[in-house]
Amino acid sequence: MTLDEIVNEIIEAFQFIIKKSYDWQTSGIFLIGHSAGAHLVAELLGRPFFDKETEESKVKGAILLSGIYEPEVVLGLDVNEDIRLNDKIASDCNVMRKPPLTKSPIMICVGGDEPEGWIDQSRRYAEVCRSQNLSVDFQIVEDANHFSLLDHAMNSDYVLNKNIIDFIKRLD
Repeated sequence: MTLDEIVNEIIEAFQFIIKKSYDWQTSGIFLIGHSAGAHLVAELLGRPFFDKETEESKVKGAILLSGIYEPEVVLGLDVNEDIRLNDKIASDCNVMRKPPLTKSPIMICVGGDEPEGWIDQSRRYAEVCRSQNLSVDFQIVEDANHFSLLDHAMNSDYVLNKNIIDFIKRLD
């Protein structure tokens, strides 16, 4: 399955959740993703879902952890043998050119031990979000890399976990 096909599947899944949110009696939706999952959240944020939100389907906030926002950088990596990106798909899935259409606050986190290029992508995507007058909480998490960032997010021994919980509580 290619990245653009995965994006289309996540859009379908999100549309299903929006439709079912009233039946499920939700009080809103939080989106969270790590790595390629953060990219998928950014894809959703850049789509025209947000003009017809109800209290049940409103995106209250989004948390993006160590996202890949410019897939073109993957074209030259060994992992692309599995991902099968081409120039067109990578360009079409570049969320730097798809500013968020939501008005919901966004938290963007990246590990301080990640390569500078990955940190820079997160920093620049935060600026794309800020250019839409969104509330953006951008954090570089020291002593965390692409994978250990999840430990920091999920384990109450880490400050990032507290920051995520505070972010959600503030918006819920």
